[in-house]
Amino acid sequence: MPEGRIFIVEDEIVIVRGLEEALGKLGYTVCGFAFAGEEALPVIERAGPDLVLVDIFLRGRMDGIELARVLITRFQIPIIYITAYSNREVLERAKLTDPFGYIVKPFRERQLKVSIELALERANREKRRRAVMAEYLSVNEELERNIKDHAEDLWALLEKHQQMEREVAYYQRMTDDLRHELANLNSALRILTQHMEKTRDDVELEMSATIRVKILPILRQLETDPCLEKCRTELDMLKLHLQQLTSGLGRDDFWHSALSTTELRIASLIRKGCTSEEIAERLHVAVDTVKTHRKRIRRKLNLQQSSVSLSTFLRDQTEVAVAGRHGF
Repeated sequence: MPEGRIFIVEDEIVIVRGLEEALGKLGYTVCGFAFAGEEALPVIERAGPDLVLVDIFLRGRMDGIELARVLITRFQIPIIYITAYSNREVLERAKLTDPFGYIVKPFRERQLKVSIELALERANREKRRRAVMAEYLSVNEELERNIKDHAEDLWALLEKHQQMEREVAYYQRMTDDLRHELANLNSALRILTQHMEKTRDDVELEMSATIRVKILPILRQLETDPCLEKCRTELDMLKLHLQQLTSGLGRDDFWHSALSTTELRIASLIRKGCTSEEIAERLHVAVDTVKTHRKRIRRKLNLQQSSVSLSTFLRDQTEVAVAGRHGF
């Protein structure tokens, strides 16, 4: 059953009641409604909805586009516009607010369902991205403070020595700073590893690919640099943590290592029971493309001659992997 609290801002009561009924059938909760932008703001602030449906043409001083701009900038609440018009100038103005979708009157339940699901999914991804970015900025600020403190101490010491001793101290300081940065990065990676299971499959796959394709090759180059010999232990620790992280992202399922990124996304949806049509709609690709990927996945997993369904096979393999990690 879908979960989500939705607020409606619409000046036609018939439309409001129709939306309430349709949203109820889809499993969503309507946490309130308003007929004008001015009265909607304080009510929405108190209700704290997950999504707001806003009619572009509201009566009063504040139309739907202005209301959406305030809600997005002040409360970071996702917006879906409701409109019966397709005026280009109005749509261009509406696009500037970066809405999460449009619903055209008279709305259809299928259109409403897809628009809301996509909007809530996008909102969840952005919320997770903001959380990761906030954690990154916090770690970065701490690194900068620590580097600054150590730099001040080292410069005070360097001023007491001769030129040759200053050069030696300078390289020592650079080594100490690098060791300190690597130690903090190891700590940050451990925290990310602990929270990684809470992210969705597509984010996990992108992070794993980035580490394997971009970060690990850089570490291999650093390992061959003789100037960093003193940091060998820290580099080995960092490489170990990155390998553990990529292993965790892969979930230890053998089919994760056998498939491409696109095939992994399709396989994850097949494992959840999605049909080819549902997968095509969700990934915005043709149904024939999905069917072609299904055949490739079966071939890579040696299932061409098997009568077992692909979804059953993927679920069984995942359960075996999970049981192995927990010692069942």
